[in-house]
Amino acid sequence: MALKAYNKIETLALELSAETAREQNVHVVDVTYRKEDGKNVLCFYIDKEGGIGIDECEVFSKAVESVLDEKD
Repeated sequence: MALKAYNKIETLALELSAETAREQNVHVVDVTYRKEDGKNVLCFYIDKEGGIGIDECEVFSKAVESVLDEKD
């Protein structure tokens, strides 16, 4: 299986999300940055042992959004 080549924004997003992921005991499996319906969309895909629920996704999303906004 080939490794994904991350672009600059995806690489930075992975780096900035690492601490949030550790704090929440989740793993960032993938991140994508693309244009969707004329907007730029940054998506994180997270997982943890035993699986992950929608509530955990929401908590991670809000926490990582705060980190990304701080770093602009």
